[in-house]
Amino acid sequence: MQHADGRQGQGDRRDRVTDTADGGRRPVPPERGGGPILLDRPERRALLAEVRAADPASATERAFAEVARLEAEVPASDFGLDAALKRVEPATEPEALARIRFAVSGGTRLTWEELATLLDPAHPACDTWDFVRIATEVLDADRVASADLLPPGSAAEWRAFRTA
Repeated sequence: MQHADGRQGQGDRRDRVTDTADGGRRPVPPERGGGPILLDRPERRALLAEVRAADPASATERAFAEVARLEAEVPASDFGLDAALKRVEPATEPEALARIRFAVSGGTRLTWEELATLLDPAHPACDTWDFVRIATEVLDADRVASADLLPPGSAAEWRAFRTA
């Protein structure tokens, strides 16, 4: 595949990384949800074309089988804040957890660096989704205003958005 910048390769690959307390970055190991993030548009389009062309009954059966495989491979998360805070206790010091709980309760928010210092997302006892759940509660917004990440809602607005 030829990339827009002239590189040759298998799609647009980005490896998942985590920031470390010392300001560095390191790859997230596969057993902790790491590995490549594939952003390869041709492969994604080929998969969608295959799904559209498939027999609905067999496609549904394959989809359910894939969901079952993924659910067996990736542990479920309840996304409960209290449960996440309890589960990360072995991954952090009591004083650090107290600081995180203070931020959760409406106290002073944390920066990414502060949170990563208080709770190492790469620690074996810190589940990725627990870290994400906690981060959504305590991180300080790094932008003054939120960005429009999603397109307009109606089909007409979407078409207008795409042509603008």
